[in-house]
Amino acid sequence: MKAMGKRSIALFVKIVLDVFWYGVLICLGLVACLFVASLFLNDLGPNVTMSLPVSFNVDSDAYRVTSQSLGIESAQIRNVRAEVHFPVRKGGFFFGTFAGIVISLVLVLWVLTQLRHVFRTLRDGRPFVAANATRSRWIGLAVIFGEIARAAIALNWSFYFSTHFTAPDVRFVPRLDMSGIAIISGLIVLVLAEVFRVGARLEDDQSLTI
Repeated sequence: MKAMGKRSIALFVKIVLDVFWYGVLICLGLVACLFVASLFLNDLGPNVTMSLPVSFNVDSDAYRVTSQSLGIESAQIRNVRAEVHFPVRKGGFFFGTFAGIVISLVLVLWVLTQLRHVFRTLRDGRPFVAANATRSRWIGLAVIFGEIARAAIALNWSFYFSTHFTAPDVRFVPRLDMSGIAIISGLIVLVLAEVFRVGARLEDDQSLTI
């Protein structure tokens, strides 16, 4: 299979991006409808729950971890990651979370739109167009700052949970969980944007020469 053109890998990726784009658009619409509906309800009820990622440490006195084969008598359980589901309570945190979800979906939709434009040019066999350099640069920046924003939101969630929830022999702790892979991926896309820019310039120079 060819990398670019009709019946190519680029066409397949373009189709996958189209499917994801419409999926995110539908999710954005559902979230918006749910948000509007919540404005008219005084009590969302016990069946409407929210799920938040949490990190916690386990009291070593309550849960003793040992290993007879290794001769270890005092292992500790720390930085356990899990998700906690709880009934939603309307308030600043609830509406702030909804706003964060909407902004995240809009950002994902915008990035997917840029990727669709890039792979459309690859499908047509025209990779080195000037617009692809700009699109790739914005995609790279969106990936980097989007990951930073996601980590900040997750930290806020874990801080909120650690200050409002308790459990026997468990200590909830705020945790900054940032993906280095996402940051590196964004930097790689920025480098590729420069490749697109140089390629577009060389192609323009060649067309002028001819």
